[in-house]
Amino acid sequence: MCSYGKVVANGFETYIMGPIQIGLGEWMNTTMRRRIVTVLPKEVTCGWAGLGSVGCGGRACTVYIKGGYGLTLTVQMHELGHTQGLSHAGRGLDEYGDRGDVLGSTGGADGYLCMNPGNQLRLGWNTPIGYLRPLTVNDAPTNTGQRGIWRLPNMASTDVNHVYINMTVPGFPYANHFASFRARTPTYDAILSSDYNNRVHIHQFNGTTNDRDYNRTLLMALLGPGQWYMSRFVSYGAGTAAGGALNFSVISIDSGREAIGLTAASRPLVTAPAPALAAAASSPAAPYPLPASTAFAPLAPAATQEPPARSLPALPAAAASVSSPSPVTPTAGPSLASAAASPAPTDPLPTSTAFASLPAAAA
Repeated sequence: MCSYGKVVANGFETYIMGPIQIGLGEWMNTTMRRRIVTVLPKEVTCGWAGLGSVGCGGRACTVYIKGGYGLTLTVQMHELGHTQGLSHAGRGLDEYGDRGDVLGSTGGADGYLCMNPGNQLRLGWNTPIGYLRPLTVNDAPTNTGQRGIWRLPNMASTDVNHVYINMTVPGFPYANHFASFRARTPTYDAILSSDYNNRVHIHQFNGTTNDRDYNRTLLMALLGPGQWYMSRFVSYGAGTAAGGALNFSVISIDSGREAIGLTAASRPLVTAPAPALAAAASSPAAPYPLPASTAFAPLAPAATQEPPARSLPALPAAAASVSSPSPVTPTAGPSLASAAASPAPTDPLPTSTAFASLPAAAA
């Protein structure tokens, strides 16, 4: 399903204990399994549907599910996602606002819903079709950017499924962008809401693979055919014509199967040349880096504002063509609120991160 077969819950590796009428005692060794899920009695009146540890750095991490939600798939997946280190999937100022990710709000539905490409990449479940980096150019006044056309497959169909754009250059950090295409299938995104279905999803994510990194993914835009997204422009400083921004346009969508999109970076941040259109979905770009130290300096705060989707003029060369739980209430993990400082940017999505002390994360 969401992990493309990389994570499998085998029956012989899972102990089901209960129901129990007495406190957990010596008769059960909590170190036998790392992730322990406790379904509470229906009489429990806590204000949350589920509560889980964020990250699983110790001997064991715990999840508590209210009895009324014991069979609710989205609550189970949401809390187990926290134990993998995932934070909530947001949109704008809403911490749970990405309804295309089970770590956001499911909008009251229950069933299969997976993660966005940034969260999947963090878990090691997917690979980018292309990894785009800026090219340094000296003719900034005349450079207008280099375009690349990309075929985005439905994320349900393959784990090589998104374009990852990292435009950071030394001294000028920039939010990483992810472009993907999502459409409903019975066992992947079965409950994807209509406004998310058959759309290109543009996300920002500046996290790392460390399960105690509390950075969250941020949905920036949902695009249909002829619509486009432009990121904010970052200047290289007063007295220069240099700077950069990303523009992603949707040329066409083949419902349920794929989308064709075009990327362009304004001067002098030029995206790397794209592969030929017919081959774009067949193989990832050159070796994808996941180094061991953090890759991000503090970013400017403007990344939370979602620019509206806007209509494009016709392109001259168009490509061929459950009553369910209320949104899960924030989780409070164990004492995981701090991490050590780390170096300035070198590479994206490393295995450790640099964060000041944060409050306990919620689920």
